[in-house]
Amino acid sequence: MRAVFDTSRGTVSSPVAVLLFRPGKFLGLATNPTRYTRVTGSTPVSVTVAYRWARGSDANANPSGGPVSAVFLPIFDRVYRFGELPPGVR
Repeated sequence: MRAVFDTSRGTVSSPVAVLLFRPGKFLGLATNPTRYTRVTGSTPVSVTVAYRWARGSDANANPSGGPVSAVFLPIFDRVYRFGELPPGVR
């Protein structure tokens, strides 16, 4: 249902891509690769992703924005999102 790709030898602020699949088919990315992203749960039919973001003068290792969560639910060949995304993420 999902694969998570992060940056080899990256830091907490390195972009992470969450790829969504159904059996035998790639459906697309949950969002554009985004910093401070982690999968917090999954079922056979959904994936929950949590996001944080840096604000103002936050240090890279300690973002103060969020967290917000979104559930991604593939139905046939489309992926539907329920929940919030960080500012500027699509």
